[in-house]
Amino acid sequence: IWDPNCTTNFYSAEVSLHRFLMQSSHRTLDPEEADFFYVPAYSCCFLINNHPNNLTKTAIFHRKLFNHIRFKYPYFNLSSGRDHVWAFTQGFGAQLFGKWRLTKNSIFLVHNGQFTLDEFTPYKDLTIPPDLTGYNFSIVHELPPSKRPPRKWLAHF
Repeated sequence: IWDPNCTTNFYSAEVSLHRFLMQSSHRTLDPEEADFFYVPAYSCCFLINNHPNNLTKTAIFHRKLFNHIRFKYPYFNLSSGRDHVWAFTQGFGAQLFGKWRLTKNSIFLVHNGQFTLDEFTPYKDLTIPPDLTGYNFSIVHELPPSKRPPRKWLAHF
């Protein structure tokens, strides 16, 4: 999938989530008031547009970002990263980070809930759906109504 703007592809949830949070009434500009810090790394965007499937170069990008956060601001170090949220919206998950154990206490938002991998920790990490806003689903409107009884759950991720 190729999208130079990283806003309309299957993996663009990292961008959509960032835009949503920027508009949120719960956002604060005072880091002392923040409960969580979303890190808009755009790792999938970097991977797809600069170095398709090159985890080494993407890991170097992440290491520079991580060092900037860790050495310029005190918040990651104060909590050992527990209040930092990273989105890895591609099938590689936190492997995009390279040495992901540096952020093992952080919250990871991933598309693939690969529960058997070391970098996914079920008690703190979340599997999120992909961003489908750039896709045309007009065929859905052509389907006949379901004859199934109402469901208790709308979706399961």
